[in-house]
Parts: sequence; C-alpha cells; structure tokens
Amino acid sequence: MEKIFYHGSLINDIEKFNPFSHFGSKLAATEAAFRRLHLGEKGSPTLYKTTINIPADKTIEMPDWASPRPRDLAEALALHFSDDRAEQFQSIVSNISIREAGNLSLRLSLFERIKVKLLPNIKGIYYKNEHEGIYGEKTLCLVCNDCVTSTDIEAFDRQEVARVKALLHKKYPRT
Repeated sequence: MEKIFYHGSLINDIEKFNPFSHFGSKLAATEAAFRRLHLGEKGSPTLYKTTINIPADKTIEMPDWASPRPRDLAEALALHFSDDRAEQFQSIVSNISIREAGNLSLRLSLFERIKVKLLPNIKGIYYKNEHEGIYGEKTLCLVCNDCVTSTDIEAFDRQEVARVKALLHKKYPRT
C-alpha cells in the first residue's frame, strides 16, 4: 500500500536514499533536519516528500532503538528475533567497534551486512518515534530504497520550523 512519508536532511540533492534511511511525519522530518543543523552539522535543510509502497507483510515493528548507527540497529534486531537471526545480528554487534561507527563508508558496509540478513522478507521497520515529531508516532526505517515510488522536495512550513527551533533550543541548550 502506498503511503506518503517525509525525510529531513541536510543534503539538498538526494537522488537515491541510503539503506536504513528513516521516514516519518512532516514534523518529525523537520525536527530531524533542524536538530542536526542546531547541533553543528553543515548543510542545507531539505524536506523530501516521499511516496513509499511497501507491503505490510514485508515489515516488522520494533521499539525505537534511538540511534542511526548500524551497531545499535543490529543489537535491536538481535533482541527482536528469537530464531537463528538473533545470533546472526549479535555476531554483527560483536564485530563492530565504536571507532568504526564514525567512518561513513564503513557504516554503509555494515548496514549492507544487516540488509542482506533482512531481505527479501523484511523491507521496512516501523517504530514508535520517541525523539522527533509527536512522540509515539510511527516512523519507517527502510531496509532498501526499492519501495520508494516518488520523491519531491517540499518547502518547510515556516511556523513549524519556528516551533522546532524553539524546541531544539530547550532540548539542546548551547553553552
């Protein structure tokens, strides 16, 4: 079933989303983009309106693992599964050091290892977002981008951006 989701980024020319990109409400995507900017990352805040067609039987639902790192996702997946996949994901966790998680190309290769273990049966992971948007709303982490049917750049709502910036100043005060 096709649904519209949003993705907030500091990259203004995404043509193809990386594996394990996150998609949620417009508010959650706005907060995700502006939080990164607020915390000192460089880039141009961009809001992607994305249509995703993913069959319900190709998704799982998990608690929010609160991290964009492959190690934390693998650990959450190890806890989620009770079959041999739990051991496979735990093996990935055991082989990832904190130092490795900071290297982008290495991170992408680690996500690729996780993707191989999930596909073709699982193409998306829903979770109740505890960090962005209206807390508890469903967010989708896409295992791969073959479910994306269209993507457009949409303008941010000025009032929403103002509310998000005020919220970020409270959550992450600058010293």
